Amino acid sequence: MRPSLLLAEPERSILPKFEFFKSLGITDAKLASVCSSASAILSRSLENLLIPNFKFLKSVPLSDANIIKLFRNESWLFTFDLAKNVSPKLAVLKELGMPAPFIALILTCYAPIVLQKREKFDKNVKKVLEMGFDPRKCGFIHAMKVFASMTESTLEQKFDLFRGWGWSDEDIMLVFKKCPICMNASKSKIMNGMDFLVKKMGWQSTDIALFPKVSLMSLEKRVIPRCLVIKVLQAKGLVKKNLSLCACVDPVDKVFLDRFVTKYLDKVPELMNIYQRKEGFQALDMNVHVSSSKL
Repeated sequence: MRPSLLLAEPERSILPKFEFFKSLGITDAKLASVCSSASAILSRSLENLLIPNFKFLKSVPLSDANIIKLFRNESWLFTFDLAKNVSPKLAVLKELGMPAPFIALILTCYAPIVLQKREKFDKNVKKVLEMGFDPRKCGFIHAMKVFASMTESTLEQKFDLFRGWGWSDEDIMLVFKKCPICMNASKSKIMNGMDFLVKKMGWQSTDIALFPKVSLMSLEKRVIPRCLVIKVLQAKGLVKKNLSLCACVDPVDKVFLDRFVTKYLDKVPELMNIYQRKEGFQALDMNVHVSSSKL
């Protein structure tokens, strides 16, 4: 990936960087993993870039644990001059009243937000504020992430997908404000989810708009197994037919199992097999529809 490193003087150029990283508490194994996946970090100046970057992150402030986590998970970040590229943007967010923990969250989990070109960053901040997002709440960060991760044309294509399912522009904006990161789902994931929930489960497309977080959930591992269980229970009259999508897919696994599976095993012995996908949708000869509600 970076053969020029073979020409570097090991003890003068490479070893001091290894020693610096290890002094921060980074293990040999993790250091090997980071340097092999982001080898550019070994070609950067220790004194002029790497050490100043760590000092900058400490001044944000980030804890030593968070800095190490950032180095492990987002090592490419250290190849930038953070003080030059990130500091002015953090100043903007602080002026808007963003709390320090949210600043730390952006750096550790959503760094591309503050690595955009300044012109795009300022444009996105203005756009997110105009949409009514509060810099003191996580929704602001999620909206910024969406605008930082895709072009306007790509986002408009996502909107068109939902329009194709009958969502109005007002519905789309309500969903975006409620759960911005649902727009990060791939187009195929959105289409597959809508197809299953609307065509096979019988919800209205606007019902999904009431719980947009479903687009971030695994269709195969979470949404389909749970919906099949609900469909069986409804067919047998064991649960009401106006269950909301949220009630079906939002509870944690243990709560869902207690509420909808183990509770009815005496009446529907095959329910666990259905939940575990040992019996497919095609095997369920039912024509039961979950009732809809309007926005």
